[in-house]
Amino acid sequence: MTENLNLKTIKPAKLRAALLTTRGGALRDEKQLEQAETCALEAIRHYPDSHNPYTLMGALCYDRRDYEKGDIWFEEAVKRGAKVDDQNAEIKRILHSIKGQERKELIDHLLKKDSHRFAWVKKL
Repeated sequence: MTENLNLKTIKPAKLRAALLTTRGGALRDEKQLEQAETCALEAIRHYPDSHNPYTLMGALCYDRRDYEKGDIWFEEAVKRGAKVDDQNAEIKRILHSIKGQERKELIDHLLKKDSHRFAWVKKL
């Protein structure tokens, strides 16, 4: 629905960033990760105080198995007000979508990063 939207006509930066982040999330759902990243980075450029595009970037990095880079983006999101529970929900979503060695790698990464915070992954 946002494909033909001319974002340049939307003046409030916060609204433009929200639309870009929403579009990026939809593109991520469609496995169009490069386009989703472009939206997230543009949202950050327009309104860097919002945690949502940083969370999206963290999730995109996790989708690409670049966990260390994803952690950096997630940390930036927390600095801007993101809740750890929201990030955990994103990580759970990713864990439920992957299998085998890829899933084991993510679980190992999370437990190595913070075994207390991510103790819930042991139940998966």
